[in-house]
Amino acid sequence: MEIALFNDGLAHLGRRGAISWCAERGVSAFELGVGGWRQAEHVDLDLVLREPAARRELLSDFDEFGISLECVNAAGNPLHPDPAIAARHAAAIRGAIELADQLGVERVVTMSGCPGGPDGGRLPIFAPWALNPDCEDLWNWQWEERVRPFWQELGASILAAHPRVQVCIELHAGAAAYNPASFRRLSAAAGGRLRLNFDPSHFWWMGIEPLRVLEDLGDQVGWMHGKDTLLREDAIRREGIFDFRYGADGEDVPWRFVSVGEGHGDEYWQELFELAHRAGYDGPVSIEYEEPPPRVSPSIEAGVERSLTALRRILDERQPALGVSG
Repeated sequence: MEIALFNDGLAHLGRRGAISWCAERGVSAFELGVGGWRQAEHVDLDLVLREPAARRELLSDFDEFGISLECVNAAGNPLHPDPAIAARHAAAIRGAIELADQLGVERVVTMSGCPGGPDGGRLPIFAPWALNPDCEDLWNWQWEERVRPFWQELGASILAAHPRVQVCIELHAGAAAYNPASFRRLSAAAGGRLRLNFDPSHFWWMGIEPLRVLEDLGDQVGWMHGKDTLLREDAIRREGIFDFRYGADGEDVPWRFVSVGEGHGDEYWQELFELAHRAGYDGPVSIEYEEPPPRVSPSIEAGVERSLTALRRILDERQPALGVSG
C-alpha cells in the first residue's frame, strides 16, 4: 500500500515544490486538486484540458521527481443554489474526469453536492431529516429536483463516456451523500458508476463506525484518505457532536480533525487497513491535512509529516499482509 499526498495540504509550496517535498520524503504518489474547493492552485484545469503541451509539462514534473499521479480531486458543490458556483463546480467535476482519462489516471474524487430549497436563496441547506413541519418535504424536493437529475445526467453522459475513470464520492455531513445509505442511493441514480472515497475521519465524528463501512461497502472503495479525528468524549456527552466553533481548540470542543494516529491508535488503523485490503482495495492511502488552526504543529509541513510518520509505522507493522511503499 503506497502513501500518497493530497496537494491541498501543501498549497503554499507550488506544484513543483509540493512534488519535490514528497520526493524528498519518499512519498511515491500524488492526489492533485483541480477545482471546486481546492486550496492549491497547482494546475490550470482549462489550460491542461486544452493544450497537450500543458499536459506534457504537468506529467514531466511528476516524472522528474519519480512521483506517480494517482488521483484527480474536484471536491465541491455542483448543486449549489448560486448558479455561478454550481456551474463552476460541475464543470470542474467534468473536467477532472476528462483530464484523468487523458492522463491515464484511474480515480477522481468529488462530493455529491448540496442544493438549496424550493423557494430560492443563495446558500445550500443540508436536510437529512425532517424534525419539524417546515422541513418535512425539503429532502424529497432536493432529491427529486436537484440531486437525482444531476447525477443521472452525469452518469449517462461523461461517466459513460470515460469508463476507465472511477469517480469516488467523499461522504460528509453537509452533502446529499454523507453516509452509506445515501451513497447507495446516489450510486444507483448514477447507474452504479460511482465508487467510494473512504475517509474514516468523517465517519468518526458523525458516529459511524468506519470498520462497519468497510464490512458493508469495502468492495466499493476506489480511493482512501488518511486523516484522523480526535473525539473529546466529555464534551460530546455535554454538547453532542454539532458545534459551530469548527477550528477552535480546547477541551470543550467536541471534535477536531488531526494527523493520523492522534485520534485513534495504531491497532485500530491496522485493522482498518487490513479490512480494506481483504475487501480488495490495493490503492494508496492519501494524506489529507485538514487540522484547523490553532494547529498543534509549528507548520503545515510538520502536521503532514506527523501523518506520514504514523502511516509508515502502522503499515510497516502490517507489512506481511499489506506491504508498504512511500
